[in-house]
Amino acid sequence: MEILEAYDLTDSYRAAAELAGCDHHTVARYVQLRESGQSPVEREHRSRPIDEYLDKIEELVASSGSRMRADVVHRRISAMGFTGGERTTRRAVAQVKARLRAGRRRVFRPWMGSIGRRGKQAWSGAHSWRSAARGPPRCYTRVSGTVGAFRAR
Repeated sequence: MEILEAYDLTDSYRAAAELAGCDHHTVARYVQLRESGQSPVEREHRSRPIDEYLDKIEELVASSGSRMRADVVHRRISAMGFTGGERTTRRAVAQVKARLRAGRRRVFRPWMGSIGRRGKQAWSGAHSWRSAARGPPRCYTRVSGTVGAFRAR
């Protein structure tokens, strides 16, 4: 249930929080934002100190093939005038690497064999009962027909 719907239904912060599965302080904040005319779900992007260096970080990571470590990137952008912490740089480098990985993912296509071309197996002796004196059952496999080795793309 939505937070504001739950509040409209119950007219109580705590009851709405229990229905929505969140804290009553969150319900109070959402209600105050709605009463002031703002949308509680839309937020402005707060600028971070590293935002002006993101282009350089992307360039460094992309030119190294996503192999450049965050501490090396931090040293380079610190020399350019970045005054933030190393943890901020680590987060930014991880986000850049994740975006680069997402763009290079392998696309898996389903296997589509030709009609009438499938592998056939003939099992003999696999399910027969044998005595303990003769040993474990043997399984013989014979593949006949044409196996669809080529994919239709």
